[in-house]
Amino acid sequence: MPWPSDPALPHLHLLRDLDAVSAVLPGWRATGRLHLRYVPGRSCVATYHLEAHEDAGPPSIGVVSVRPGVTDVHLYVDDPALPGLATVVDGRAAGRRLGLADCSATPVRYRPGARCTVALSQDSTVVAFAKVLPGAEGLRAAVDLFDEAGVAVAGVEAWWPDLGCLVQRPVRSPVAMGRVLPERPVVAGEAGVALARLHDVRRPAGAAGLPEVRLDDDLAGLARLRAPVAAAVPQALGAYDAALEAVASFAA
Repeated sequence: MPWPSDPALPHLHLLRDLDAVSAVLPGWRATGRLHLRYVPGRSCVATYHLEAHEDAGPPSIGVVSVRPGVTDVHLYVDDPALPGLATVVDGRAAGRRLGLADCSATPVRYRPGARCTVALSQDSTVVAFAKVLPGAEGLRAAVDLFDEAGVAVAGVEAWWPDLGCLVQRPVRSPVAMGRVLPERPVVAGEAGVALARLHDVRRPAGAAGLPEVRLDDDLAGLARLRAPVAAAVPQALGAYDAALEAVASFAA
């Protein structure tokens, strides 16, 4: 597929050139593009995997944003919409908050200006996932609503409102769904196993060309499930609607 030509974004072609991206990020080498979101005539934002020159430090993520008359470049830890992110990805700082003597932090999924999920590990074992996003209280409220309705979600390990961050425990075993589907034990069991496997999902080799699914795409899919939820678990419908509304409030 040819790279688009957009008169409103004359520098758009620079986003496909890893050498050009590396040149505007001193001390870093862009080795691949992670994600791109393009709105014709308005903006294009891309993220890149970065390696430090001479292996001087751990890898990072670079962000290049092109808008009419403006090109912005920064590291993901300097995202102005996520001011608490720099503290969360500092393993020592996050570890102190969790009471861990030795903690490392690795970004798992990042969307500029919208959210970042960070794996917090001790001795190479992930002990929690920290989720940083604007309006994180909406996510916290959604999790609480699901929990009150008996819908299984990852347990809350910590809540850091000053950082806009909710920390949840990893799901290591099948999730108990019996309270949600008491009359369908087989379906409940299969759903619980599927939920537990989500934290072990790995991006397949050669997946760079796969289409990206954005949060608003997921929300549209969840909205289509409203009727089945109403039919199967009517008592959970109120919590389901409230959770969707809360998540939609910070979808990007």
